[in-house]
Amino acid sequence: MSTEITGLTEQLSLSTCVVHVDKVGGSDATGDGSEAAPYMTPVAAVAMIATMPAETQACFKIVVRPAAGEPFAEITATALKKAKGAHELELKKARKQAEQAAKAQEQNAARLAEEQRRLEESKSIKLVEDPALPAARAIRILDACANRDTRVKVHGW
Repeated sequence: MSTEITGLTEQLSLSTCVVHVDKVGGSDATGDGSEAAPYMTPVAAVAMIATMPAETQACFKIVVRPAAGEPFAEITATALKKAKGAHELELKKARKQAEQAAKAQEQNAARLAEEQRRLEESKSIKLVEDPALPAARAIRILDACANRDTRVKVHGW
């Protein structure tokens, strides 16, 4: 009885440590790595394994079905190395995009603060007519030639 339970436990643990990749019928978006819902690329399988705790990552193996109707076979070492490299590249790109987004957000916040400071500074400026100068006369634009050397005030409609 105990050997039967041990065998079933080993079989269960081995079946949960296998990630399936079907290059024809799989999906990286909706797949979960099971035989019923495999991933499409080994990169997605490596990404899923990378989310697991470090002590359980070693027990996982990736099996690949290259074409429809063929059986699943264990991934080759070179394909696994390429998948790991592609996953590392994706992680690096994601980190760089996050850094750029944070930098852009920081620059945007600094720009907005500078604009706000300038706006507050401009609110403190008061225009005052100099009393030492003669008073400005309101004229029409048509009369501008006749009033060239005088101080004028032009209004719109």
